[in-house]
Amino acid sequence: MKSLHGLVAGALVFVAIAGCSPKDKTLNSQGSYAPIITGLKNTTGEPAVRGIPNDLQILITNVNNLPLTIHWSASAGVFADSTSPTAVWTPPDTVGNYNVTVSVESSDGTTSFFKTTTFAMYVDNLYERWTKDIAIQFDPAPTTSGGLLFAQLRNNATGEGDVYRVNTPGGLTEKLTTDFFSVSSPTPRGDEQQVAFAGRRRTTDSTSIWLAPWAGADTLSATKLSQANTQAQRFLAHPRFAWNGGFLLYASDSTLVGFPKLWYRDVINTVAPVRFMSTANNSGIVLRSYLPANWGPGGSNTLPPDSIVTPAVDFFNVVGQVARGAFKFKTLLFGETPPVTDQVWLADTTIAEPDWSSDGTHIVFARRQPGTTHRDLWILPTNATSLSEATQITRGPADDSHPRFSKDGTTIFFVSNRQDRYGLNGIFATERRGTNLWSVRRYDIP
Repeated sequence: MKSLHGLVAGALVFVAIAGCSPKDKTLNSQGSYAPIITGLKNTTGEPAVRGIPNDLQILITNVNNLPLTIHWSASAGVFADSTSPTAVWTPPDTVGNYNVTVSVESSDGTTSFFKTTTFAMYVDNLYERWTKDIAIQFDPAPTTSGGLLFAQLRNNATGEGDVYRVNTPGGLTEKLTTDFFSVSSPTPRGDEQQVAFAGRRRTTDSTSIWLAPWAGADTLSATKLSQANTQAQRFLAHPRFAWNGGFLLYASDSTLVGFPKLWYRDVINTVAPVRFMSTANNSGIVLRSYLPANWGPGGSNTLPPDSIVTPAVDFFNVVGQVARGAFKFKTLLFGETPPVTDQVWLADTTIAEPDWSSDGTHIVFARRQPGTTHRDLWILPTNATSLSEATQITRGPADDSHPRFSKDGTTIFFVSNRQDRYGLNGIFATERRGTNLWSVRRYDIP
């Protein structure tokens, strides 16, 4: 977890990169009795939000309570006129670092004082927090109507948790599961009739995929769709509904192959599960696993989307596990022969948790920067052939992961440990706009 900018009086501030600029001038100093600039606080957001007014406050130690005149300036953007300790700064509508310089002028009647300090202000996109609980939330899943499903821990040590739904940012949450020991990967059916999730009813149970009514269910009213630890399945995880129809994607292994492959099934029309790739021991992908995967665009009540996107690893969950990059697979129909080999789409081993926009134009993913301990979110066109075509869409002092597009494509939900009064973990959303993201109808070149 990365450290944030310095804390002053319990508030987030930006750390000064230079104690005094070359323009400093002190006509006569009274040492510690002179006003001292101690920091800068942005009450609008951390980091500063690009393209909109940000409320700034200079933090000053003024033990003699001298009258102060403040002068504000910046290397870019616009300041509203102010000579007080607070000011409104509208930074450029572009992500980046900008210098804000604050000068303090005062006098005790006989002695004049002048101090100036320059602060590095990092400017980023607007991030809106959706969950308002100090508990840990994970696995966000947007609903068709614009709300959000997510899993939340009730016991960090044991992993116990439940599925929740929230319909507006910071709104009241609705608990959807009761009496389950643990849950993960909640996913809404496109028509909002059912919720699927991976879960264990008791501590001694293996993970199963469950179906619950839209209003929620307990362990007796939920339906067990598939169960691990049987003759056919030992690993079961990551259910994902397509935006349209009742097609549910998931990862599962078998007694023949101990490394998870991808399957899907129609929960509305009961038919046998369909495989995306061969599970035969003599196939070229016998030791390769694909997870977590997400559906591509399209699909209907009668046909699934035509493709999926997924990262892959060799020797899953064993010593020597190796990431193999991102792959795309054609969706097979019942009776079609699964492929025995694969072909990498992007060979970068840092790509994780990709999600495909419902209009089919972009894929968002999490990526850990080499040499760092945190992840950021990136987006690239579906037809990209190199990671160099990707655009970074989150930055700053946080670990961001599990990105998911909203159905209308205007929002990306993600899990982040961006620090605020609700704790160090929650689900945020970032907007689609501006010069380093993209609009709904066109892709903006950064």
